[in-house]
Amino acid sequence: MNRISLLQTQKWFLVLKALVLGAAVAMMSACSALDEVNELPVYQPLEGQDPTGYFSARTGKDLFEVGFQSDRRLSFEQVEAYALERAGELAVAKGASNLDVLARECGELEVQRDMPAMESSLSQLQPTAGTMMPQHTMVIMLRSCRLAVRLLGADE
Repeated sequence: MNRISLLQTQKWFLVLKALVLGAAVAMMSACSALDEVNELPVYQPLEGQDPTGYFSARTGKDLFEVGFQSDRRLSFEQVEAYALERAGELAVAKGASNLDVLARECGELEVQRDMPAMESSLSQLQPTAGTMMPQHTMVIMLRSCRLAVRLLGADE
């Protein structure tokens, strides 16, 4: 092999190496972006427009209904664990020494949300552009776990 061929081979090898390295960096960036999208739902109160979170309500003396609902990124076991976590927080807040789970109901929950029409940003410039998306009802499938609990030895 002559010297010019060897230099051209080395040059192509370096170009190929740079392309592989660039592709690896691009794949790592894409995976990082996917991780951000696939983050688990936050343990937060159920309020506002967000249909995910924990909730609790008094149903009698030392009796409460607590629960958690989430999208499908959490397993039923994780949803139940969050509901139990909320029950434990409630027990501590009320000064209870323990709690009994009287009933448990976990499953799929369908939530319907009315979505307003969305106008196209072009409709201001072109009256014929019209509505980009008409008013519609969005159906969200959630995983939910509701617990009926009795607080034992509570201060209240």
